[in-house]
Amino acid sequence: MAEILVLKLMDYPGCVPDDDYAQRPANGWKPGLPDEDIIELNRWCWDVGVKRGAACSHVLFWHTGKVRAIAEITGIYGPYEQHRDGRILSKKAIEVNPLGPGDEAYERWYDQPVPQIDDGKRSVVRYFTP
Repeated sequence: MAEILVLKLMDYPGCVPDDDYAQRPANGWKPGLPDEDIIELNRWCWDVGVKRGAACSHVLFWHTGKVRAIAEITGIYGPYEQHRDGRILSKKAIEVNPLGPGDEAYERWYDQPVPQIDDGKRSVVRYFTP
């Protein structure tokens, strides 16, 4: 069974730099933000392994302990350069198909507690096998 990528979101409007590669106005999560917006604003600027990320079946975006949006992974874009605090960072974006009601993965994970991953790390990028 394929792994699932799990990404922790910050509070909206997040911390998008002025020269953001994807030209996003914000990132993060807030109540009422549509799933499609959550996914588009937050699929950019991650330290995701290209091979491992592309091998994952889905990505779960979570905030305050619950899964807030779900998408099927179709690929990994990058690396691309993102400038932050005078540094050049190598980041990736997750290429996705957003999921909604009626999809099996959406019904299983949406608005549910984020899966517990006990790998001894405190990263905002995590992987698990369901």
